[in-house]
Amino acid sequence: MARTVMRVLCVVVACMAVAAPYADAVTCGQVASSLAPCIGYLTRGVPVPPACCGAITGLNNAAKSTPDRQTVCGCLKGILTSNSGINLSNANSLPGKCGLNIHYTISPSTDCSKIH
Repeated sequence: MARTVMRVLCVVVACMAVAAPYADAVTCGQVASSLAPCIGYLTRGVPVPPACCGAITGLNNAAKSTPDRQTVCGCLKGILTSNSGINLSNANSLPGKCGLNIHYTISPSTDCSKIH
């Protein structure tokens, strides 16, 4: 668990550094921060806390443009790739558990350029 949290934090810091010039756009730092309250569900399948749904709903609302949605997709792919402790089934079921429909599968193989 501690390694997963550290990996997520490393991804957050790296994404924040890369995305700093694009402050008005959705960043990987925002994506990782939004997922932080969801780590228990993503890794162990514990009940989804309200803070998790609030955070990812806020992220979904912030990703209004196609480039923002593609960025979120790419960030999710990066987080999945760098965190082997995340259960892919849990990641894909999370939006639905929070009443969201993101219209794509969360997977390291998703082609984010096709997200609109």
